[in-house]
Amino acid sequence: MYHNCETNYQSDRQHSHVCRYGGFCFKFHDQEHVRTESHPFLTPCPLTPYQCELHNQFLQRNDSQAPDSTVESHCDQFSHVCPWGMQCNDRTNTHQQTSIHIFRRICPYFNRCPLLTNEAHLNTFTHIGVRDVRLICPSNGIACPERTNPKHTILYRHNANNDYLGVVLYSGLNDQINFCRNQEELLKTVNKYIRSNRWSKGYITADIINWIRVLQPIHRCGQDVFESILSHGHVMSHHQMTLLRYSHFISHITQQHPEVRRITRHRRNSSTEVHICDFIRELVDIGLNRREIKLSAQAFVLVEEKLDTESSLEDYVLNDLLIPDSRLHDLMQKSSLTPNEIRVICQYIHGIIQTSAQLDVNPTGIGYSVDNSLNTDKQIFTVVGPHLGHYYGDILLVFKREIMLHPDSHMSIQAATTFGPSMNAYRFRPWLIDPKTPANRIQQYHNTKLHCSIPGYERTAATELIALTGLRKRTMNIDLNSIKNHWMKIDSHEIFEGNLPQLIPLDYIDHIYMPRNVFQSLSSRAQSAAQKMFGKSLTITDHLVDLDYDLRGLDTELDVTRIPYQEYVINEINSTLNRMVDEASFLQGTMITLPPSHFKGYVMLPITISQSFYNYHRTNKKNVEDDNKQTSIWIYWEAMHGDMMVTISNSPIIAGRRQEYIRCLTCYVAVMPSNDSDNSQKSFTYLTAGSLIDHQEVIDENRFNASSNTFHYGCNANDYVGYCLKINRQTGDVTLSYAGSNKVYNREIIKCQLGSQLNLSKLEYVHISAGRQTVPVRNMIIRHEPLHEWYQYYDAVNSIQSVSYPTVEQSSHWISTTLDLVIHHPQLISVLISMFYESIQFLCDENYRIDSDTYVRNSVSRYDLLIVAKIAERMTTYFCECVNECEYKREFKYALYRMSKLEDSDGRIACITILCAFGELTVQLIEILVEYTLNDSCSEEVSYSYLSMIRTVETDGPLERILYYLKSSSTDIRDAASNLLTHLTRTSVIQMDTVGVEIAQIINNCVTSKQSHINSKKNGQPSQG
Repeated sequence: MYHNCETNYQSDRQHSHVCRYGGFCFKFHDQEHVRTESHPFLTPCPLTPYQCELHNQFLQRNDSQAPDSTVESHCDQFSHVCPWGMQCNDRTNTHQQTSIHIFRRICPYFNRCPLLTNEAHLNTFTHIGVRDVRLICPSNGIACPERTNPKHTILYRHNANNDYLGVVLYSGLNDQINFCRNQEELLKTVNKYIRSNRWSKGYITADIINWIRVLQPIHRCGQDVFESILSHGHVMSHHQMTLLRYSHFISHITQQHPEVRRITRHRRNSSTEVHICDFIRELVDIGLNRREIKLSAQAFVLVEEKLDTESSLEDYVLNDLLIPDSRLHDLMQKSSLTPNEIRVICQYIHGIIQTSAQLDVNPTGIGYSVDNSLNTDKQIFTVVGPHLGHYYGDILLVFKREIMLHPDSHMSIQAATTFGPSMNAYRFRPWLIDPKTPANRIQQYHNTKLHCSIPGYERTAATELIALTGLRKRTMNIDLNSIKNHWMKIDSHEIFEGNLPQLIPLDYIDHIYMPRNVFQSLSSRAQSAAQKMFGKSLTITDHLVDLDYDLRGLDTELDVTRIPYQEYVINEINSTLNRMVDEASFLQGTMITLPPSHFKGYVMLPITISQSFYNYHRTNKKNVEDDNKQTSIWIYWEAMHGDMMVTISNSPIIAGRRQEYIRCLTCYVAVMPSNDSDNSQKSFTYLTAGSLIDHQEVIDENRFNASSNTFHYGCNANDYVGYCLKINRQTGDVTLSYAGSNKVYNREIIKCQLGSQLNLSKLEYVHISAGRQTVPVRNMIIRHEPLHEWYQYYDAVNSIQSVSYPTVEQSSHWISTTLDLVIHHPQLISVLISMFYESIQFLCDENYRIDSDTYVRNSVSRYDLLIVAKIAERMTTYFCECVNECEYKREFKYALYRMSKLEDSDGRIACITILCAFGELTVQLIEILVEYTLNDSCSEEVSYSYLSMIRTVETDGPLERILYYLKSSSTDIRDAASNLLTHLTRTSVIQMDTVGVEIAQIINNCVTSKQSHINSKKNGQPSQG
């Protein structure tokens, strides 16, 4: 257990001054802040709020349980985040000393939240009557059957610590493919063809885009292949079958076998994971060298002779474990595996070795001669969407969509073989021009590949699909139903083909369908294994198909016994797709589970920074030459466990090759602190730049540009953690921060200024790698605009058809509840201002296109804006004091100026209110007020009512700006400026004796003109002004 909190802080509590945030301080994990400013709470535990095992026991103890002295002592000595946050009713001195109350945004949906099963949302927003930090679910997160029940999820949080997909090895199959260029060229080719042939016009509807986004790759096979898949625990390509003779390959598939992973997945400690891998390698070597399989050179061949029970692999191994000094005995102790677990692993190794030998002699699956030249023999063939290719077999394996986001995956509009000798590609898609030679056709195939992690792929795929559907009628006016009907009538080689990585563990399979008599034709061992591995994900239909019917050959007709089965399965798949669209379960960016490699195995993203930059400008219709957005780059990703590295280099990094010319920026994310570890400060997260350098050398010699050993304090280490790496190529600034819900409890930023140390503009290739443990990574994207801090957790619901934005009633409840909290706790004003600034600080970046997104108006930032405006209006003096103490006052004002440009009258009034509450008249505020009153829908009197909050004029600039407007050729602008000037003199913001003669004369004229206009209206006479 973690008992050494006091070693992480200085014992001296005599601070220089009191923290303005008080007991609501969100900087409690900032050691420097805690040392230099006093707080009403005790020294914070560095593992609060999620990772402190002692505090978790304290919260979840039963009333009948006797208090544990260790738990009581720890919770009395150190403060922890109060799970109820601002809803806490405990006002005792003891609780105030031992608890930190963090203000979180109240859910804008108030008591009608549609996202109560979304862990990230619940970890980000406060919900009335729900703990901010919920109790830990008694069931293991992945196993809990109630994870989709809102009544359960509002009580318990669910750790995803073991809920991740297995390792799919990276082979760099797409390293030479420019997917962004492919997208552009495919669109140009299709659009040119339909224009020249005068097709009817149409547009791509949102339902087509969303349907393409959720399509899953589907693989079909027969009974023999399926049994082999079950035995290996993997689906594999033809090329992978040739590797079944090598021990290191068998070791890998053993480690990733779903049943073996069930044994090892709970041992997350990185050193234990290494020892388990070493132990399995040793077992495989023993199995290969036993009489079951005889090695000949590097390969092995199957022999008829079988071992009897007495000399089975598991018995041999377990007997050897009894010898204290044996290598196996030593590895077993380090791995912490039990004898029963070892027995199970041995059984799977035996089965894998036997099946591998058979496959090495007789590879399964349909193979085409053209596959080798197209390189598709190194990938697993699937159809992305409903698969009607009955000739591949009766068993359908529906993969999870995540596998399409692996760097080695890609999809093509039609089968790769259509670019072979048949040349069907040019018949099916007449807009493609035959380059005449086989080599050029193969290159053309590579130039038509798409990758699902690249923004815009779905629009390119939709354009091709619409053109294929409308080909006969020469029309692009096609709806989704027409596409689905066309899909059902054509061969599977004429629709989206997905080529997946070479070797895929079975946990990437989402569902399996097969007829009842096909299942019964499997061996009893295979039937049992299938039911155990897939459970409810295995659907055995009641259909009976003709098992004697020869399915081989692409020209084979679908026999009558299979028609009802195929219709049933396709209907089930379509229903699943419709549900996924309704749930808006869209993934983005790269997703991969990294194997431990000690940072020697680099995975390169399938898009470079320049390609991403060009794609951004193309899809946003921006001129590359006239835009400076290439100066800043944002790389976002989510990962589990830590101990991973992001390396951005000027050239691709090739594992095992000496590359002294490589220059790179390295971001290392330290291993997560565990609940019972007292070594959390020993792991440094860091940024470093220069040549490729060994990680341990960086640590040992402190060769980093910036680092922190407290970066993971306060984060939920048992779930995916979001990160943001920002690179400013112009200034050389690099920052690493959290992105998402973990920023609620830790806002630390690691930053450095590289200057001439590294030319950031030369960096192109983004690589990721893992250290001593498996690291799942998802949603890794390169952006050229910042992603709004809360966007992915709130505004994504706008795409859910059944969910709308909060009603006016819900919004007013949210604002009034928050306002009541602040009135009773004035210290929260500083907290709220800080939170609001963080939610809009991206507007301080000139690169952000304020007019490009709607979420600033419609989501959290807008609600923050309205509540801060209310506070500024109701508590002006205290607000002015707090806001003028901010170190980011200037940037805050600038963000508000930009926000006020939006076409939103309530938002503009809120911006005007806050800017007036600063108490200072500025040039920008004059501009906003004049622009606002020129809008026909805006109330001039409302905007002027806030001028009484202004106390000073910064310089002569505001008055000179008014003078400039008064000389405008536009009557409307002159009137707006005149009215503004009149109101400013009435509120005594502008004193007549402090202004120049010219301005004083104009003011007098304005006042006289205004009074004359009023008198004329009273007398019913037209004004002469």
